[in-house]
Amino acid sequence: MTKNQDNSPLLNGLLLKCPKCGIGSVFSKKTKVEKLCLNCKFPLEKHDIGDGAIYSSMFITAIFVTSFALITELKYSPPLWLHAILWIPMVFITSYFLLILFKSIFIAAQYKFNVDGYRKN
Repeated sequence: MTKNQDNSPLLNGLLLKCPKCGIGSVFSKKTKVEKLCLNCKFPLEKHDIGDGAIYSSMFITAIFVTSFALITELKYSPPLWLHAILWIPMVFITSYFLLILFKSIFIAAQYKFNVDGYRKN
């Protein structure tokens, strides 16, 4: 039995660790998934999360940024250029970090629930 076999996909995803051993990293560079876990040699490139991580990160970012932009507008009424300076970078930053997080969570969930025989190695 591996060290991390009973951990939840959410915990593995939040820690950005290998879904099988819980030690190796899922990512080699920024959002590029490792081909193999450096610790247990589990093939991570077989994942097929599709666009789920992208849609999830965009959806949460839209709710977050729209809510705060609306609150800012109602409370302070700043000029349009200030909204652009505040919220455009926030969209990119939030989307980027949530993309990494959701990608890792979806890979861990795919392993945990054995989607398309992902565990067979």
